Amino acid sequence: MKFFITNDTGRKLALFEYKEGTDVCDDCNSIVIQKGSFMSKHTVCLNRWYDCKWIDDAREIAISKGIVEDFDDDFYVFVKELSCESPIKAASVVLGHIETDAWDIIVNEEGKTLREIFR
Repeated sequence: MKFFITNDTGRKLALFEYKEGTDVCDDCNSIVIQKGSFMSKHTVCLNRWYDCKWIDDAREIAISKGIVEDFDDDFYVFVKELSCESPIKAASVVLGHIETDAWDIIVNEEGKTLREIFR
């Protein structure tokens, strides 16, 4: 099922596909950031080492492996998909800060959140 996240002006920043676990591995959920999505170049962290090291590492891997390319002064664009272990990690990578409300801000076209559909 397709989902997205918007910025404060309503612009779709990133598209996601949430993948549920299977009968073989019921806790193997993942969320994929789709090609064409944007990743903010701006990061906001209070304590870079403690709060955001894992976000910085994931973003650096996306840049170094060519998963994202420069788009403009504010964004990178995903030229390849990126699979993340959780919606929190996916939203945090896209937005550049820890996003603990990811289950509630990632929605589908009907406005239903990930939480409403999968939890």
